[in-house]
Amino acid sequence: MAHFSYEARSRTGEHFAGDVEAASRREAAREIRQRGLWVASLTPLEQAERKETLPGLRRLLASACAHPVFSRRLPSGRRACVLFLRQFALLTSAGLPLHEALGAMQAGDGRRDGYEEMVGALRGQVLAGTSLSAALSAYPAVFPHSVCQLIALGEAGGALASILPELADHMELAMKTRAKLRAAMAYPVLLFFVTLLAGMLMTVFLLPAFAALLTSLAAELPWPTRVLLALSAFLQQHGAATAALFAVSCVFFGWLFSRPGLSQRLDRLLLGLPFFGTLLRYGEWQTILSLLAVLLHHGVPLDRALALAMEAPRNAFLRLSLQRAHARLRRGKPLTAALRGAMLPSFLMALLRSGEAAGRLEEMMQRGAGLARFCYEERLRRLEVLVEPVLTLVVGAMIFFFVLAVMLPLLTTMDALG
Repeated sequence: MAHFSYEARSRTGEHFAGDVEAASRREAAREIRQRGLWVASLTPLEQAERKETLPGLRRLLASACAHPVFSRRLPSGRRACVLFLRQFALLTSAGLPLHEALGAMQAGDGRRDGYEEMVGALRGQVLAGTSLSAALSAYPAVFPHSVCQLIALGEAGGALASILPELADHMELAMKTRAKLRAAMAYPVLLFFVTLLAGMLMTVFLLPAFAALLTSLAAELPWPTRVLLALSAFLQQHGAATAALFAVSCVFFGWLFSRPGLSQRLDRLLLGLPFFGTLLRYGEWQTILSLLAVLLHHGVPLDRALALAMEAPRNAFLRLSLQRAHARLRRGKPLTAALRGAMLPSFLMALLRSGEAAGRLEEMMQRGAGLARFCYEERLRRLEVLVEPVLTLVVGAMIFFFVLAVMLPLLTTMDALG
């Protein structure tokens, strides 16, 4: 039997420390959890006796190294959040204490990237006595406020091991939902711009040489060639000014659309589009309902869950709608009445209404999220099927116009020489 020194927290967040005797580290962790405590650190007593005698200095250094300023390449986006939650859930479910799980996640192949730097900083803060949720909140670009709040609830209630896998499932599903839409639109947009760039290069460099040859032969130029030659002359004379104006316009409209009022109106218009808007609504509400179901499952009150779900949608109009719904909910209105005007699809509204009436709101939110995901993926497949022929026609028309602009003068010249 070995002796271990441990630090743990209770369901109410109280801090406990002491010694335990067990055959192995895993057995010691299991015995501590059976007491209703969540293990924060677990060290063999021989190692604990050799610890440094300057805990204040260690805490100060750990907090300084954990500050975001000292990280050169902080990871951004939800991919790092999903990876962290998956790894952390797996290691803690195996019985590892928090700091050891973070240390195992930090041990990689020798390369120091932004993700490992972030994990190392989190481990330093946990060793310094900071709670995991407070440490995660220092990285808002990676961990949303709702994730930090759920982890804080798990720490306080001793249910962190059950919350982490569900949280990882939700974040991964939201990331895949948005990634599918980006992947579906990336190829058509890229192909369109590549074709447009090729046509511009042909207009600027190829057609002027043909024009000089045809002019010397006194051949009449057809209208497609004249149009492209006029465009070529304009770009050669005012190309730099046009590029500068385009860059300034992009910056201006980017700033303009970032204004809260205009961005909300623009997002409202996007959600109202006949086909694409419905696709966006299904994707956003699948994410919102999935997060609400996770929050309600772990005992979060409905008004607080709705407040945490405000940051889930990317659409500014839906975020504003959830804020208004939260205000109505706080005034005593039921959820379905509070969500009026939030562009929630009618069949999802019916599911939530039946869940409210039967007292099974969490279950209906889970079912609604699954149904919204099915509708989203089905419409996305239809979009991919429709985009390909439309794009083929557009690109084909552009290529045909450029070919006509080059080939028609040659045919006219051959007829004149014949």
